Amino acid sequence: MKDLPRDGTGASEPEAPLSTSPRPMPRPAKQGQSLVEFALVVVVFLMFVLAISDLGLGIISYNMLAEAARAGARAGLVNQTRAAVDTAAYAEVSPSLNNLQVTNVVFC
Repeated sequence: MKDLPRDGTGASEPEAPLSTSPRPMPRPAKQGQSLVEFALVVVVFLMFVLAISDLGLGIISYNMLAEAARAGARAGLVNQTRAAVDTAAYAEVSPSLNNLQVTNVVFC
């Protein structure tokens, strides 16, 4: 059963607000926590992205070297001259080099 007011009228008093101060309650400072978490996560994320791009460059270099070796071996089997092998290997790689001049080539 609902408690009646003490005056006996049956009317309830208006509820008072929870806080009577004009200023709002201060919130806990979580903006600094978010900044620290972001700094930790972004470092790991950037390392992951850069590792993937570095792996891609390594795969491109490996593929370019393998294709040059394949072209040189094929030219060596077909023409059997050193100049033809060098030209075939360089022709296979040169589109990827973007006008890079090869000046010192050492053969074993």
